[in-house]
Amino acid sequence: MTTQQKPTPLKEALDDVREAKGTPLTELPEVIVTAELTEATQDVLLSFGLDAAGILNEYCCHVEDALIEQVRRNNELKEKLHDFAHCINDLAAFKQTVLEELGLELVDGRIIKAEADAPADETD
Repeated sequence: MTTQQKPTPLKEALDDVREAKGTPLTELPEVIVTAELTEATQDVLLSFGLDAAGILNEYCCHVEDALIEQVRRNNELKEKLHDFAHCINDLAAFKQTVLEELGLELVDGRIIKAEADAPADETD
């Protein structure tokens, strides 16, 4: 047969914690006086029930996992974007080389035959 302890109101339990200078509760009170809870705490308990802490903690863990995944994906996409930028620069350089070898140039988005440099005056 177990001995039942006298119910401890939440205020007494919180006072015990304060007296212990931040040491967490080792036992939960058997009775919680809702009048001693803040309105916000009462709203949470009404919305999520007595398992509010566990439910909200699980939710926070899922949010944290999703955030970590999004940061990983963002970093992966940044790396791909960097690689694509290099590809675009390499392609532009290759295009310019090919045009020069063919004696062509790109002017206002059109490919035209490059103008030959005017020959220097050869006066003797």
